[in-house]
Formats: sequence, structure tokens, C-alpha cells
Amino acid sequence: MMLSRRFARTLCPVLAVLLVSCFLVQGGLVLRDLFSRYKFFCVVSGSMEPALPVGCIIVIDTDKSRLYDPGDIITYRLGDEYITHRVTELEYDGSFFYRTRGDANVSADSEPVAHTAVVGRVVLALPLSPSSFLQRLRTACITLVAVATAVFFARRLGRLRRAGRQAAVRRVARFPRPKH
Repeated sequence: MMLSRRFARTLCPVLAVLLVSCFLVQGGLVLRDLFSRYKFFCVVSGSMEPALPVGCIIVIDTDKSRLYDPGDIITYRLGDEYITHRVTELEYDGSFFYRTRGDANVSADSEPVAHTAVVGRVVLALPLSPSSFLQRLRTACITLVAVATAVFFARRLGRLRRAGRQAAVRRVARFPRPKH
């Protein structure tokens, strides 16, 4: 009986560590897959307004196993820059390429975009500029600190009240009432 308890006390923490390790490894693999498939960009020009305003955070799905249709918004690389425009035409001349145009631009882009130059398709647009996100984060942090401070002082005040009541009870207990 003694050997089995000792064995169980040793085995349980080991199994717990192994289980937590498995969850951490699995979570890491999921995050790796997520960040290897999706890329995040911030819109810096107004060429896609109003669909993608300046400062908007966009999420790009980098899966290039399919062709993009007219109407899809794609991000492609042109030299050292990334450009996000809407596909207007899909053409084939030995390889696939796209004609694109920014929603706010009057004319289409002068050069066609090769399918191999495409980074991916926009799947999500968050209309948050980094500055407004940071402002919201700062406001949330200030609120959290204020609430935590209020809770701390409320609990401290409660302890002081309880200590005062207990001291009063002890004083009363020391001086019993006279009997009539």
C-alpha cells in the first residue's frame, strides 16, 4: 500500500507536466501555422478608400493555390513595396496575371501583376489605426488600474472595519456588564 501511494505521488506530477507540455507544443504548432499562413499589414495610402481606409490593419491569406477573381482585393509585391488593390481582370498569356486598380484611383494600374508576385488575398480588414488601437489599449490599462486600486482599497477598508469591530467586541468582553 505504501509503495503504491509513493508511486502515485511521483507519477501524478510527471503526468501533469507531460500533459501540459503536450498542450504547449500543440498550441505552438497552431500559432506557427496561423502566422505562417497569414500576414498582417497596415494600409498607408488612400488608394483603396473607402473599403480600406488609411491606418486600417489588413490580414492577408497567403495561400496561393487558387486564382483570384475580379473583385478580390490582393496584396502584391512591386520592387520593395507591397501594394493592395482590387483585381479587375484575370488574364492568361503563358502564365496567369491580373489587372488591378485601387478603388479611389481613376485609372487601372499600368502594369499587370503576375500570379507569382501576389502575396495573398485580403480576408479581414480591421478599421483601426495603430494610434487608435494604442489609445484604446492605454484607456483599457488605465481603467484596469483604476478598478484594481478601487478593489484594493475597498478590501482594505473592509479589513479595517472588521478589525475595529473585533477590537470593540474584545473591549466589551473585558468589562462585563453588572448584574441586576
